Amino acid sequence: MQRRFALWRHRDFGELVRLWRRDVGHWQRRRARRAAQHEGPQSDEARVAAALRLVDDGEHGRAQAALLSLGIHGITPEVLDALRQRTPPRGSPVPAAPPDAPDAAVEIRLRERYRRARRRRGAGPSGRRNEYLHVLARHHLDERAAGAIAAHERFAAMVVMARLPPWFYLAWSCVCLVPIRRRPKPGRTAASTPPRPICVGCSDLRAITAEITAMGEATYRDHLLPQQLAVGVSDAGGRMVHAARISVQAWPRRVLLVLDATDAYQHVRRSVVLERMAAVPGLEVQTRFWHARSACSPYQFVGADQRRLFDGVPGRVGDSEEGVPQGAGDSPGAYAVATLPELRAFDEALVAGDGWARGYLDDVEAFGAPEVVFRAAARYIVELQRATGVCISGVECYSAEYDLAGCPHRAAAEVAAGVPFRVGGVSVPMAAGGQVFHRGVTIMGAPVGEAGYEEAVYRAKAAGAVSRIDEVTRLLRFRSPATLHTLTYYCLQHQFDYRLRTCSGSDSIMPSAAEFDRALDRALAVYSPGDLFTDPMLARRRVLPVSRPGAHDRAGGFGIRSRVDLMPRAFAGCLVRACESFFDTDAGGGVVLPGSFPSLRVLFGGGAFGEGGGRFTLFIQSGLATATAHAARWAQMRGQLGPDIPDHGPLSLDAAMAGARLDDVALQDGDEPQASRLQRALTAQLEEHEARALDRDLRRLPPIQTLGGEQVPDPRLAAWTQGCSIGRAFLTAWPSGPYQPTCAEFPEMVSAFFGASSPLATRLGVGRRVFSASHGHLLLDQCGFALELAAEPAGRCVDTWRTCHDAFTAVMYADALRAGIAGRAEPHSLFSDLLPPPQPGSRRRRREGIVPDALLERPAAADEARGDGLHRTLHDCKAVHFGPTRYRQAWVLDDERRCVDRRAGDVHAGYERHARQLDAAHHSHIVDPAARPIFLRLTQEFPRVRGQVFGAFRECSADVHALLRETATAAAAREWRESGASSHDAARAAYISILRRRWGCTVALAGARLRLSRAYLAGGDRDDHDAADAGGVAAGFDFGDAARMAAEFAPILGGAPAGQRRH
Repeated sequence: MQRRFALWRHRDFGELVRLWRRDVGHWQRRRARRAAQHEGPQSDEARVAAALRLVDDGEHGRAQAALLSLGIHGITPEVLDALRQRTPPRGSPVPAAPPDAPDAAVEIRLRERYRRARRRRGAGPSGRRNEYLHVLARHHLDERAAGAIAAHERFAAMVVMARLPPWFYLAWSCVCLVPIRRRPKPGRTAASTPPRPICVGCSDLRAITAEITAMGEATYRDHLLPQQLAVGVSDAGGRMVHAARISVQAWPRRVLLVLDATDAYQHVRRSVVLERMAAVPGLEVQTRFWHARSACSPYQFVGADQRRLFDGVPGRVGDSEEGVPQGAGDSPGAYAVATLPELRAFDEALVAGDGWARGYLDDVEAFGAPEVVFRAAARYIVELQRATGVCISGVECYSAEYDLAGCPHRAAAEVAAGVPFRVGGVSVPMAAGGQVFHRGVTIMGAPVGEAGYEEAVYRAKAAGAVSRIDEVTRLLRFRSPATLHTLTYYCLQHQFDYRLRTCSGSDSIMPSAAEFDRALDRALAVYSPGDLFTDPMLARRRVLPVSRPGAHDRAGGFGIRSRVDLMPRAFAGCLVRACESFFDTDAGGGVVLPGSFPSLRVLFGGGAFGEGGGRFTLFIQSGLATATAHAARWAQMRGQLGPDIPDHGPLSLDAAMAGARLDDVALQDGDEPQASRLQRALTAQLEEHEARALDRDLRRLPPIQTLGGEQVPDPRLAAWTQGCSIGRAFLTAWPSGPYQPTCAEFPEMVSAFFGASSPLATRLGVGRRVFSASHGHLLLDQCGFALELAAEPAGRCVDTWRTCHDAFTAVMYADALRAGIAGRAEPHSLFSDLLPPPQPGSRRRRREGIVPDALLERPAAADEARGDGLHRTLHDCKAVHFGPTRYRQAWVLDDERRCVDRRAGDVHAGYERHARQLDAAHHSHIVDPAARPIFLRLTQEFPRVRGQVFGAFRECSADVHALLRETATAAAAREWRESGASSHDAARAAYISILRRRWGCTVALAGARLRLSRAYLAGGDRDDHDAADAGGVAAGFDFGDAARMAAEFAPILGGAPAGQRRH
């Protein structure tokens, strides 16, 4: 690199070009080798290996896609021909000069856009990746480095104002075209299924385009509403589906049409896009930028050798000559603006009869009287193709009561438009033989029609989701159950959520939701004890969120909810949100957002959702099926709260006022006021009620008699009351770095967290004798706690308890020291000068005396009177196991103090006893025990020895949590700029989450390995685990490693998954 800078300074551009060509050749050959590996169907092993690498990097969605991927097509003549058919030639010329527009300066802010760019995304022909942009987004201390982002923003401003030469935009807009294999639809073969072309462009172009589009989002939205809901409208699918369903129910003799366009993005004329964008006030910058990239005909490179798509084809100047680029950030807005006049005319033809026409990009639906809607649809189809080049290939029709089979208006529309107008529906086989035809249409992936049609569609959707869950389970069950849990938690469980939100509220979706739940249970059963499904208490806990509702510092459940239980909340949340958007909304500041379906006002009444409005009162009185379902589902949820419904939360109001009480629900990123929070509020209220009910029932469980004759609390109760945020963290973590639980270890981690039966104990045999050097013999309990309690015989094996202890201390104290907390681990010689030298032949080779696990400089604890500032403090890490001396019924019922905190409080007294013993042995000539030197140094220099304790359910004592927060604070003060965080506070919050997962995974994994390594005490096979296996990286987490930080936070850089945000 230094040589190339020198060549640049000496203006030796010929040598620079030669080096560049050499590097490009190396890159192309390497790319060709990688492409050859991915062509064709991938083996199971290759898919699993790719998924594990992606999970390690925090890319859960892409890991799931890798497991389910069919691979990439090779560039055969057939594939090349299919790609070319979807890329039409230019139909009309695009002006060489951009439209006249004020040459005003534009300011673009890219730091946050670059910082949040997702890693591991494909690189275009330039090879530049999003990871390069992350470096620019950091807050550098070096002045020249800190100015790089400002320079990029100035460059972006020049780019979007079209101030660079045309050749630059031609080169910059070129893409790599990747033909992805698609799963065949029913009735089609793999050979007849065309590839799905994916365009991969330059990373900086993608980021700048996304930022420019976001800057104009409000303008796009105001111009497009109410006919087009594609830009700036949240939950457009929910709005369109519920509006269509309500319309069909309210006017059953009217007709609902669904228009299907073919390759609309590829065929819309660029000249039309440019002309119509230029006519929208406020989009001048977006129009000029779009023209600069689209007036040319960018190249599309295919295959490992990166040949042009139309290489050698006569008459083709470029490869992408028409249409809007697939995947570009501004393509949705450009397409929507280009096709809006025809859609608006379509809608205006229907409004007079209380009809409507709405679109979400190329998905267009219309509703109206048959004599009007068919004629208007035919006119729209003809005009759309004539003006824009977009072709509608077919129309599906549905009416609840009108006879469409013999409708003359439908036949006339077919002739006028030249496309088929089919009666929508599906044929379902009957048990007695033959078939029955259920009528309906699918809008935005949701069925609208007869109950049989809805059930058939949901059954097909659920079958696809279930097959994906089963495939991921098959691939990972014997390779990485922890990865299977990660993908189940973050990805798989949310596949059916959109169906729940857009359903009709009837029971037609319930069989499919139940089938989906059974598939999730099959995945969970791979790594979960059986009593999580058979024990009523554990089964209730299993479906709760990981963070307990109403007590977030306590352990909750698995975080994998039943979709049958979730349906009423999802349906009500989406319906209320949709209905509130049907009419004009006051957005504050004098801004009024136009309603998307004003024709439905007659069903709700004027001002229904305004101040003092009746909301759903009139709608429920209408008796429509959706209104009845809403009232029934709302009553069902209120019934779950029992007879004493609280006076707070959304369910404190009846169905007529649904969504009116959300003031106590916190906003999350991306939320809109009120209805967007309703599903989360409903879920929180119901789950908090269930958690409290479960808490009451668990606290009624009496102590149990152990096989050894002693009394201990019920493990299910102890696990519930003692759990903490660190102990539960492994459930939301993912295998990365040294944390790689095996197929035997992860089930043991789950077992300990829930206080459930241990798979290891089940295999060894419950009731079997467990040898213990200090207890004689113990009897193996179903939870496996006897294996942890047993004392191993000296000299016969490695000290597995010490291995477990060192695994946690090596990570915890190393992280604290790496973060900048002063001190050292295992400080020897603190008291050695007060001890005589060891005798010859003595086992003690050094004069150590008392050796704590760490000496750290920390603030005084809350119950210490030591003043402000930092104090040199001794630390000792302890582990407590489930037995009658450490876990008692009264203690586990105490919400103020965990059992591990009681053990932590005894640590200092233990050090004092040890000091007195050493003094008695070596300084007995001093009469006053309090004046002896070892005790005196301990009490004066280190007045309080702080204990860090982890327990049988992987819970941690209060000082572990305090040390974690102090570590995060110290790391943020030192490393927040280098880590790529946006601020000190953002870095601290990130470090708290990372350390919580890191420490929680370490203690949970160490506990599982302790059990497995002691199986031989019950006659099982020896299974040693050394300290390196259990301990992770002793050097500590690198808080300044931006790549590792990005990997740890990859799943939530763009916000948590929708299902996690809204529960």
